Amino acid sequence: MQALESARRAIEQLGLEVPVDAESQHAVRPDSDALHLRLECLQLPEQSEEDLVLILRAIRDAEAIVVAVARLLLPDNPLPVRGQAAGCLLQYISICKADARQRTAPVLLASISKALGPIKFQLATGGQRLYRFVSTCLRILAVLVSQTLLNDEDQCRTLVGVVAAWVFTGTQARSGLASPAPNKSRIPSTTPGASQLSFGVMSAFAQQSPQKRTPRPRQNSDASTSARSISLASSRGGSENRLSDSESETESEAGQPWDRQQVARYSLRLDALGVLQTVAATDARVLHKHWHLFLADSPFLRNRPTFFSLIESDPSRTVRTRAALTLKCMLEGSEAFLAIAEERTTKAAFTSLSRQVGETVVEMHLSLAHCLEQTPTAVGQIEAHLAQLSLAETLGRVAPYGRLQRPLAWALSKAIIPLLHQDGKLSRLPACLIRNLPADGHFVYADSRLLQGAIFALCAITHRQIATSSKALFEWQALLSAATTLLHTDKEPRAWQLLSAIAESQTPADWSSTLDRAAAKFGTVAAETQLAQVSLATSLLRLEPPAARQNVLLIVSQALQSPYTIVVAAACAALSFLQACDHSSIDPWTTAIALVASAGSNDITRAAVRAIGVMAKDHQRDGQLPEQVHEAAILALLALLDCDTPSESATFDATADAGETTWSLANLCDLLPSRATLSYSNTRLLDLASLLAVRDEDDEQIASNAFRIMTSVYKCRAATVAAEATSTSAALCIGMKHSAAKVRWNACIAASAFLGATSVGEPTSSTQSVIKTLIDRLAQDSSYKVRIHAANAVIAVSSTTSYEQELVQVCRTALEQLEAQLSTYEIANRERAHAEVLVKRVKTLLSRRPN
Repeated sequence: MQALESARRAIEQLGLEVPVDAESQHAVRPDSDALHLRLECLQLPEQSEEDLVLILRAIRDAEAIVVAVARLLLPDNPLPVRGQAAGCLLQYISICKADARQRTAPVLLASISKALGPIKFQLATGGQRLYRFVSTCLRILAVLVSQTLLNDEDQCRTLVGVVAAWVFTGTQARSGLASPAPNKSRIPSTTPGASQLSFGVMSAFAQQSPQKRTPRPRQNSDASTSARSISLASSRGGSENRLSDSESETESEAGQPWDRQQVARYSLRLDALGVLQTVAATDARVLHKHWHLFLADSPFLRNRPTFFSLIESDPSRTVRTRAALTLKCMLEGSEAFLAIAEERTTKAAFTSLSRQVGETVVEMHLSLAHCLEQTPTAVGQIEAHLAQLSLAETLGRVAPYGRLQRPLAWALSKAIIPLLHQDGKLSRLPACLIRNLPADGHFVYADSRLLQGAIFALCAITHRQIATSSKALFEWQALLSAATTLLHTDKEPRAWQLLSAIAESQTPADWSSTLDRAAAKFGTVAAETQLAQVSLATSLLRLEPPAARQNVLLIVSQALQSPYTIVVAAACAALSFLQACDHSSIDPWTTAIALVASAGSNDITRAAVRAIGVMAKDHQRDGQLPEQVHEAAILALLALLDCDTPSESATFDATADAGETTWSLANLCDLLPSRATLSYSNTRLLDLASLLAVRDEDDEQIASNAFRIMTSVYKCRAATVAAEATSTSAALCIGMKHSAAKVRWNACIAASAFLGATSVGEPTSSTQSVIKTLIDRLAQDSSYKVRIHAANAVIAVSSTTSYEQELVQVCRTALEQLEAQLSTYEIANRERAHAEVLVKRVKTLLSRRPN
C-alpha cells in the first residue's frame, strides 16, 4: 500500500511542466525514482481501471520521459542505445500534441546538436547503424520545426547550423561554369581519380585520394532492399516529400550499382534537405540571414559546396530534384529581402549587405543557367529538369532585375528557350540560340510538362523584367521569334501565353500575322488560349502608335461575346484603352454600363465596374463626359449597390465588390462639378455616402470613397442638398474621428465642401457640430495633413460664431508648438514640409480674426 500511495503522489506531479533553469535554458533532469514508481504501478495487483488509465496516460504524455531519453542521444552512450533512443523520440513527437512538442523542442534540439557534432568525422569508419542514427535525428528535427521554434533566434541558428553540416555530406567538386574558382595556392585542386601534385613543405598536408573498394557481392541481397531498409520513413519532413523514384534509385546514371555507403550518404542528404524544406515552408524569412551557408555570394567562393553543387552534379537525381525544390521554397516571398540587392565594384574591405545579396543573385542566375544548359536529357532526368524550371520560375518572379546591371534575365531566358523546340529543327531557332542545343540538334525526350515549365519560367522572367523597369540587355526580338514559331505546332496554346507576356514589354514589332491568326481562330480555341489572346490584344492597345488596330478590335469584340466568363472579364480591361481609338466599332462606355446592368457573373460585373472607374479617371484629365452617359453610369452603380431605398437594412449586392464599386462611383462623382445641370441623383448619392461612412468604419477604402462622393456633390452647391444636412453632418463628425488618417483628411475635405454649400443663411446645429469637430482636429490630430485640411475648411467659413474664442486660442497654441518644434528639429524630415504648410495656414486663420 505504501508503494501504491507513493506512486499516486508521483502521478499527481505528472501534469506539472518540466522545470526549466532560466539562466541555462535547459530542462532540469527529472527524478528517476518518480519515473520508476510510475512504471512499478503497472505491476501492482488489484489496480482499478481508473488508476490504470491514469498511469498509462501519464506515461504516454510525460515530458519528463522525453527529457530523460534525450540524454541517451549524447556521445557518452553506446551507439545501439542512442539508436533506440532516437527511434523512441521520433515515434513520440510524431504522435504527441503540438504544445507538448513545442515544450520539448529546445531540449531535443540541444541534445541532437551535441550528438551529431562529432559523428561527421566518424562516418568513414562507422557502419550502417551510425548512418541510421543520423538519419533518425534529422527526421526528428523535421518534426520539431514550428513557428515558435523559429522565432527563437538562438534555436533557429542551432537548427540551421546542424542542417548545413549534413546537407552536403559526401559531395564533390563540380565542373563547368559553376565549378570552384581556380585554386591560387601551391596545391592545385584535383578531380577524383587523378594524381595529386604538391610542392615544398605543404605536401605534408595534401589529402590523398581515397581508394575505392569494390563491394563484395552478397547472396540473397538486393540493393533496392538495402536502400529501403536504410531510409526510414519520416512522419513529416522526409517521407511525405520523398519522390516516388527515390527508393528504386540504387545505381548511378552510368549503370554501375552503388555500394551501401553511397546509398546511405545520399539518404542523409535527402533527410537534411527535408528539414530545410520544412523550415522554408514554415517561414522562409528566418533563412535569409543564413543564405551564405547554402549559396555562394562571390565567384571566388565556388570552391565550397552550395545548393548548385547538388543540383548540377550530385550522383542521385532525387537529391538534385530535392535540392532545386528546397531552394525554390527558400526563394518564395523573398521580394522584399532581394529588393536591397545592388551590383557595384568597390575596393573596400567591408562588404555591405546589399552588395552581398546582389552577388548572391548574380551567382544564382549564372549557376542555374549553366545547370539548365548542361542537364542530361535522358528520360529519367525529367523530374530533375522540371524542378530546375520551377526554380527558374520562382527566381525570375522575385529577382530585382531593375537594381542589377548584368543581363541576368536574358542569360536565364537564353538557357530556357531551347526547351521550346523539342523537334530539333534548327531552322526555327534564332542563330544566337543554336549553340545551346545538343550536338545532334535533338532532345531525346518529348514531355509536355517540360514545355509548360519552360513557358511558365519565361513568362515569370519577362513579367519581372518589365515590372522592375530593368535597363539591362534583353533580346526581345529573339524571344519573340522563338515563341512565334510555336504557333505552327501542337504547342500553340502555350505559345499565346508567352506572346502575351512579351507584348507587355511594348517592344516595336510586326504583329500583323500573329493578330490575323488570333482573330481568325478566336472562336474555336479553348478558354485558356482566348485569355492569352485577349491579354496580348490589351497590351498592344497600349503601344504608341497602336499596332494592327483593326485586328485588335476584332479580338476584343469577339472576347466580349465569349461564352467563357474569365475571357469576358479580361476583355473589360481593354475597354479603357478603346477611348483613344478613332472610328472604333466598340463604344467602351455603353459596353461597360450594359455589363454592369446585366447583373451577370460576379467576375464580369467586377471587371466592368473597374473599367468604368478607370475610364472616369481618364476623363478627368482628357475632357468631359457626355451628360447622358455620365448619368447612366451613376445610376448603374447606384442600382448595383442597392441604393434605391437607402436605410440601415440596405445591403450590398453580392455581385460586386463594395470597395471597387464605391471607388468607381467616386471617380464618376469627381466629374459632377464640371456639369452644367444637376440631376435628381444627387440626393441618392448623399444618402449612399452618409450610409457608407457610418456603416463601414472598419473599411478604410469604402469610407474614403464615401467622403469623396460627398465632396463632389456639395461642390455642385445644389439647392436640394440642404435637406440632407443633418445626416451628412453626423457622418462627417464620425469620419473626422476615424482611426485612419486617410479617412480623416477626406472627411475634412468633405466638411469644407459641406460648409461652403450650407453657408447661406443662419448657422444651424449641423454646421456648428462640424465646425467644432474641425477645430478639435486642428488642435490635436496626429497627422499634419489632416490638420492642414481642417484649417482649410475653417478658413472657408466666414464666421465661427460661438467657437471664435476657442479657435483663436487653439491657433495660438498650435503656432507656438509648431514653431518650437521646427526650430529644434523635433519633426521628422518627411513631415517637415507639411508642418511648414500648417504654420502658414494657422497664421492665415489668425490674421482674419480681430484682436
